[in-house]
Amino acid sequence: MNRFFLFLTVIIFSGIFSCSKDDPPVPPPDDNLILKMEPDSLIIAIGDTAEFSVLIENAGENAPDLHGMSMEIVFDSTLIKSPEEDSVEVGSFWTGETQKLIIGESGILNVAIFYISDVNETGSDTLFTYELTADSSGTSTLEFQNISLIDENGNTIAGADDPDKRNGSLTIQ
Repeated sequence: MNRFFLFLTVIIFSGIFSCSKDDPPVPPPDDNLILKMEPDSLIIAIGDTAEFSVLIENAGENAPDLHGMSMEIVFDSTLIKSPEEDSVEVGSFWTGETQKLIIGESGILNVAIFYISDVNETGSDTLFTYELTADSSGTSTLEFQNISLIDENGNTIAGADDPDKRNGSLTIQ
């Protein structure tokens, strides 16, 4: 009988110690539609130019038949010069012939990219890259606003109007 209790005690303690490892739990995959800046923050000097990429993740699950997009990136105009049209490049997400419309205003970069042909995209990749030039010292957020993801018929893709936005920042020293 003592052997039974000893055996049972060993099994219980073995189970307790094997379950109390410090391995972190594996998070579930993030399958929400995500727009993010890469890098998420930079530090540059006055007069320098910083390059950021805007990435989309999980478009296939959340924005099927993505044919075009438009958005604004809002920043502090007292710290950053208004970007020029040639400071924006179409990213590798777009595999066909595209048309882009860029409007750089004080504190806002408006970007629209659409396919000219009948191509739709899904997946995750770079939508576009852009450059900002530092004008004064301080820190500015780079915030996504007024996002529209468009299908081949020119309609906003249902459910894709509020993606997880991972904004960026630019610190100027």
